[in-house]
Amino acid sequence: MLDVSLSWTEEGSHVDSYNVQLWSHEDHEHKVAIFREIAAFSRGALPVAWFSEAHEEPLFKFLNHSAISDEDLDTTLCFLLRRKSRWLDPGLWSRIRTGTSHEMESIAKAIELPWGDDGSLTVAKLAWLLPARKGFPVSPAWTASELADWQDLQRVF
Repeated sequence: MLDVSLSWTEEGSHVDSYNVQLWSHEDHEHKVAIFREIAAFSRGALPVAWFSEAHEEPLFKFLNHSAISDEDLDTTLCFLLRRKSRWLDPGLWSRIRTGTSHEMESIAKAIELPWGDDGSLTVAKLAWLLPARKGFPVSPAWTASELADWQDLQRVF
């Protein structure tokens, strides 16, 4: 089973959400249709996840297991479903800043971000808020590409 929860935010404000559960035993056409919806929802957005490597692997493993190919999906401007896209990772920023890995909930509460059931919305808001916090090693002035380059260097450690 793949549980997908996506939130779209712009400048830290919630715009829309998309949630779906997919089962490996569902027929191919249904899975392709759902992934087309996911691609349409996330088109143009930068993928952000708390400790993103833990989320990328199951997503692409499910796509591979389901035999969903690039020909099945139009990933034009859909960075979430492009296998070579780099995701932004506020969990990594927090680990680099504090020297230890933290649960998303504890970081959200530490910066007085209301905690709710929608983790995808919380992580999107954290990605917006954390770079502006004193002491965080990332800057709001960085482009997504600059931030992804910096993250790649940090993953070595």
